[in-house]
Amino acid sequence: MKTTKEDFEKFKRIFKYWLKKSGMTQYNVVFKHEWVPGASADIDIEASNDVVVRLSTDRDVSFGISSMAKHEFGHLVLAELIRQINPPKYTAKMLSREESTADIIALLLGN
Repeated sequence: MKTTKEDFEKFKRIFKYWLKKSGMTQYNVVFKHEWVPGASADIDIEASNDVVVRLSTDRDVSFGISSMAKHEFGHLVLAELIRQINPPKYTAKMLSREESTADIIALLLGN
């Protein structure tokens, strides 16, 4: 099943909820509903605090938009945590693409 406009709006709403709840208001977030190669959603985080969150238009979302939005938000939290610990070595953009971070996010969220 492909994602709908309603799925995209729900994805954005949930991601924004977690941003507000966490107090992570320093990020400039842009949401896109477009084809994401090899994933249902992804996030690009720049050192400048610009963030692009994408929900794929052509993926099965039967496992839940809420979980996907929380998972992508988890990438942002983890990137921020690592950047705070060791900013010279890591950039947030590098961390958003590390496959190992997906495993950490799943563990933290209990997925």
